[in-house]
Amino acid sequence: EGAGVECTVQCNDPAPVIPNNPECSKYNNLTYFRNVNDGRYDENGKLYCDTLDNPMFVSPDWQGEGWYRFTGPSGNRMPTITPGEKHCGASFAGWLAVPHPQMPGDTVPAAKVCFHWGNKQCFYSLEVAVTNCNKYFVYELKQTPWCNARYCATNDSI
Repeated sequence: EGAGVECTVQCNDPAPVIPNNPECSKYNNLTYFRNVNDGRYDENGKLYCDTLDNPMFVSPDWQGEGWYRFTGPSGNRMPTITPGEKHCGASFAGWLAVPHPQMPGDTVPAAKVCFHWGNKQCFYSLEVAVTNCNKYFVYELKQTPWCNARYCATNDSI
């Protein structure tokens, strides 16, 4: 009888589903010119920033602080290695300096994002939250401290 109970627990576990975390269903999309893999620094001479303080250079997909998901040609997640400076339409390229949460529903509440400039991989940093939504990640992003600082994305597998 003990073997049957053990198999029931191990063999009948339900498949993972999208977690109930509210941020997994209520977020903004970041889709515009953020992919570090395309190898371009700017878009026809234009640079962007993820701050509402400078309307002339604000990223077209930036809506202010809140939860975001990288989608489309932009990529599907924040890179976890520095892309180097001058990538994804910004001078200060933002990247996640800690691993993404592994389990669906898990959140890293104080994940470090670094902005690469010159020979400093982490010239400036700030903390964001990151949630694993099973098939994708969402990030609670803060406004960047100045213009031409921007969150980057990559097409790495999830």
